Amino acid sequence: MTSAQVITWLTENKVWSGLGTAIVILILTKIISLFFRRSKESDAALSLSTPIQTNTISIGGNFTVGGHANIGSGNINIYGPSQEEYDKKSVELGVTKIALKNFFEIMKQQLVPLEKLEQTLREMAERYKKLQQDLAAFQSDDPEVTALTDQAKQALNKVDFALAEELRNKASRIDIAAAKKMRDKSNLRYLSAAASLANNGDSRMIQLDYVVAADYYGQAVELVPAGSDLVKADYMNQQGTAFWRAGKYTDAEAPQKGALDIRERLLSSNDPKVAQSLNSLALLYKDQGKYAQAESLYQRALQIRKQALGAEHPDMANCLNNLAALYEAQGKYAQAEPHLKRALQIHEKALGAEHPVTATTLNNLAEMYHAQGKYDLAEPLLKRALQINEKAQGPEHPNTAQSLNNLAALYLNWGKYAQVEPLFLRALQIEEQALGPGHPSLATTLNNLAFSYKTQGKYAQAEPLYQRALQIWEKVLGSKHPNVVTVRENLAELHATRYQASKAKRHWLRPIGIRF
Repeated sequence: MTSAQVITWLTENKVWSGLGTAIVILILTKIISLFFRRSKESDAALSLSTPIQTNTISIGGNFTVGGHANIGSGNINIYGPSQEEYDKKSVELGVTKIALKNFFEIMKQQLVPLEKLEQTLREMAERYKKLQQDLAAFQSDDPEVTALTDQAKQALNKVDFALAEELRNKASRIDIAAAKKMRDKSNLRYLSAAASLANNGDSRMIQLDYVVAADYYGQAVELVPAGSDLVKADYMNQQGTAFWRAGKYTDAEAPQKGALDIRERLLSSNDPKVAQSLNSLALLYKDQGKYAQAESLYQRALQIRKQALGAEHPDMANCLNNLAALYEAQGKYAQAEPHLKRALQIHEKALGAEHPVTATTLNNLAEMYHAQGKYDLAEPLLKRALQINEKAQGPEHPNTAQSLNNLAALYLNWGKYAQVEPLFLRALQIEEQALGPGHPSLATTLNNLAFSYKTQGKYAQAEPLYQRALQIWEKVLGSKHPNVVTVRENLAELHATRYQASKAKRHWLRPIGIRF
């Protein structure tokens, strides 16, 4: 439809019936801009209407994951791999099966996106193992603090985060009280109290509870006595990363910069911890759109890690991936490509050609080609990533569904419609089985498939899928979430195409705050 046809159609069907003249113009402008923005962006609409992710690895200095869930050792409602795959993954990650099942439950409760499942799981496992090591190495001259720490270790081994947190808080209070009464050893008791609080920050990060974790790290920073600035820098870096994970970028900047300042002052210029701070601050700047500042920090971190760890170390691949993501965000694909290719070489050599992380890097490179319309270069990479996920994680794993989704998206933009539907349908089947009928990742695939049908003129098949995606997202995310607004726009455009005035009116006007 032309703009004149849209206006005529809206007028004839009384889309603004009962609305004041003053807002008619505003609504009409919004409707037309929505309609024609989406019409002009038909090639890019998939990324708008269906947030297919690129699985770009964005790893900060430390593994810093968190969230709120008090999970004991009772019955666990899990989703994802089969029992056999759980056994295999437990061995691969070096954690117990009960811990692994708890991690999956936390991710389910926190609605971790499908495309971040593998990365988040690995971060949680690494953070959990580090916390166990920290508690095992903890020493105190106070028998009561030692006893509380031993009990906290046992609670953590049972994945009882709530009890472990309570015990470490109690130990911290004992240390603080003792430090206030002492002079000679007060510094040691304050450091011990800070360590207990930082442990609780680590525990909250495992649970994906970033805001509470940041608060614990901040309390630890305040307790660190003079003369222990490097310890303070560690906690500041962790606090900044927790804020960054929570999306609180303004709060994250000060502790990240403070940690970098301390480390640059007290450590050699090529120390890996300096690179850690540079990388953490660069991630923050990239998400704030401060690309020039982020690039210079990434480049410095890359050089330090190359000198300290060697050109073939997996951490180098992570740095290269982060830098490539920065270039992609700016549309600088020619600069991103060599970094992604190099990251792929490192992962293949260090981890193996069939490792899930290798599949992620393949997907990163493929999605960059996809964004440029280089479909023939993206296709073999996505196919290989799919094969790796099927073999390494199983044909019914959510990561396999994500690979199917990405490959289908490529074929859709490529115009190879016959190959699109089977891939999306298989992805739907996996997600319904593994994640359940109300998971937001399932809504993404429903929206993808609906968009595919709509593109092919199969409007009757598209509508129920859009409606189901809308129902899931609205229940989970709320009526004002961008995904909910987007699927309503999709439905409005679909109804307008079919000249269904009342339905189009309902979905077009709700995103701008008008309810019926």
